[in-house]
Amino acid sequence: MNLDDCFSQGLLRKINPDTENARRSIKISNEYLEKAMKNREIECYDVTVILCYTSMFHAARSMLFRDGIKERSHICIPLYIKERYPELERYATY
Repeated sequence: MNLDDCFSQGLLRKINPDTENARRSIKISNEYLEKAMKNREIECYDVTVILCYTSMFHAARSMLFRDGIKERSHICIPLYIKERYPELERYATY
């Protein structure tokens, strides 16, 4: 799958840039990261991994909202980031 497939299949679609949802996603991302750090302290690693993934998802999603992109598939997020933000490519792997 490539970025064009994501758009043609409706897994990503263009919307108006949405700074309110972008800010909300960053807030959610920070909340999940805090929970992940607390779970790491009590050595609950399986939950920590899930919380870290959710935090990263919401952080990336905020970038899409800011750019005016709505996602319907987790797999399309790193594809979008790799193309739109090549300097972040090393972080956008799946």
